[in-house]
Amino acid sequence: MPKRGRGRKTAYVNNAIQMGLTQSSDGNKGLRTILVSANVPAPSTKGMQKSYNTVGQEIECTNMRDMAEQIKIFMEFNSMIGNKTNIIDIQCDSTYNNEIYSGVDYNS
Repeated sequence: MPKRGRGRKTAYVNNAIQMGLTQSSDGNKGLRTILVSANVPAPSTKGMQKSYNTVGQEIECTNMRDMAEQIKIFMEFNSMIGNKTNIIDIQCDSTYNNEIYSGVDYNS
């Protein structure tokens, strides 16, 4: 993810952990409990939340781009089969349930 603002850049592993947490039922508190149980120093709650907010925004943007691309594909398909391009007669997934590795090309 591109750096925004002043200060240090977030470590890749921190972003990767937060991205993984979006796909699990455990949140920041659960991860902190696991780390403390393993006698590993846990990051601050504030820092984890800030990282989670940044990752969440990036996931949302990636999913919006992906959904726009899917709609474009549906419209092209409608045009090829002779239907109106502004009507989509199918249902598509419009929630943020994409696997975290489905947006690999966007994570650079």
